[in-house]
Amino acid sequence: MSMEADTTGAIADIVAMEVLDRVALSTLACDVAGVSLHELIAAFVAELRDRAVRVENGAATGDFGSIGHESHALKSSAATFGAVRVASIAAALDAACKAGRTEPVPALVRALKTCIEPTVSALLIAGDSGKRRGAPGDEFADRDDRVGVS
Repeated sequence: MSMEADTTGAIADIVAMEVLDRVALSTLACDVAGVSLHELIAAFVAELRDRAVRVENGAATGDFGSIGHESHALKSSAATFGAVRVASIAAALDAACKAGRTEPVPALVRALKTCIEPTVSALLIAGDSGKRRGAPGDEFADRDDRVGVS
């Protein structure tokens, strides 16, 4: 099997992942008790969109250092917010850039671009749900652990 086929298969697996891990988001809500989860999500959404644009710009100019820097930061923050698909793509981008493997980068950047808005939608819905409920983490008590938004 070729490297390109391996990369394409790995990207397809990531894209098939759920968008949001509610357990991770619930953990964050409990960890930051007294802080508005809705406001944290809004700040993360802004960061997510900004970093995604910088990754796209880096890909357009061949600046793999920038792509690696932005994807490294994005993988951690996305994981904190339960944005598992974004975190997985960012981790793959980070690893590719660190290894000097440029061939999977365009496909990974496209995958990142396509999952941003579904992730944002899932996060905003979760944040709005949290504003209407009581204790931190309660907003996820009666829901599935993971949510996929297409």
